[in-house]
Amino acid sequence: MNNKINVFNSKNQVWENYQAETKTALSKKAQELYKDLSFDTEYKSTYLSTIVLRTIANVLSAFTFLIAFYLSIGPLIGFYPAVSLGALACLALEYLKNRLWAIQSKNTLKYKKYSRYLIAILVCLHSLSLAGSSLGAWHLPTLIILDKFSGVSEGKTDSSSSNFGQRISIIDKQIKNLEPKALSSSSARAIIGTLAKEKHELTKAQILQTKRLNSKVDKRTAKADKKSRQEKKKHVKRVLMAQYSCLCIAVLFELMYIFCSLFIAFYLFRLFVDDSDGSDGSDGQDKQISTASVPSDGQERIVIRGFGNFDSKRSKLEFTKICELDACALPFVHSIHNQKYCSKVCRQKAHYKSKHKNKDV
Repeated sequence: MNNKINVFNSKNQVWENYQAETKTALSKKAQELYKDLSFDTEYKSTYLSTIVLRTIANVLSAFTFLIAFYLSIGPLIGFYPAVSLGALACLALEYLKNRLWAIQSKNTLKYKKYSRYLIAILVCLHSLSLAGSSLGAWHLPTLIILDKFSGVSEGKTDSSSSNFGQRISIIDKQIKNLEPKALSSSSARAIIGTLAKEKHELTKAQILQTKRLNSKVDKRTAKADKKSRQEKKKHVKRVLMAQYSCLCIAVLFELMYIFCSLFIAFYLFRLFVDDSDGSDGSDGQDKQISTASVPSDGQERIVIRGFGNFDSKRSKLEFTKICELDACALPFVHSIHNQKYCSKVCRQKAHYKSKHKNKDV
């Protein structure tokens, strides 16, 4: 028992090692999750995924637009010319959209300019692309899902009906052979009468058999027609659901292209700004430090002016502002652009001091 609770027990050492490794793994996981990274490093995978999604949206939009172009122009000029012209139109449309998005994002993010004509052209291109892809997506299920219905099953010919016809034809031949002898022989006339009665009975039986067969065929035909109508309704419903689904997917991919283009433009502009800040010179040129205002306690107040750094740069700074409370005047990293005090306590002290100063006046 004493060995089990002894501090030098090997099992206790294994447990301590396991706790240390677990703590180290958790610390690494926490560091990876909450570590401050630069913007380009943190969102690079998102940027690459966005590029892939936009490419997929481009391909699908061009494919459905090509289908719509072929359905509109194909019956007039033929298959191969329609497909060739449709492919050229799709490539031109997607190139214009990508190029105009790049120009508009540069004018908006870098120069703060908004060209109405450029925005109008972009809206027209996206409207044309959405209309063409929607039309192509709407007709796509009708080209893929084939219209197959079970036809009306034909009734099988009964062998007894053909037997009746053969027997009647044989009786007719016998009657025809006996007609020359009927004038001179009474036995021939009796045989002809017997054959005529047999023919009448066979004809009557044939008519009944035909009616029975027709009723069976009618029942089969009615059943087959009912089944065919049900299958046709199912087919129409399936095609309609597929058409609505393809239409929604076409609209979704067009919107996805717009959102992906927005993120790509913002990511590249942010990367451009970060690279420009780092290539302009040393960090001292970005931060203009002046000691114009000196508090009463003799400590110098450092005021930082200049371009507001992004979060990727801010993580490298020791401080960005100085607390404006004279009794504090400590440097701190501000969280919002108009933050004046380093903490809530300093803000409350400054408010209390200004309030009592106004009362004294």
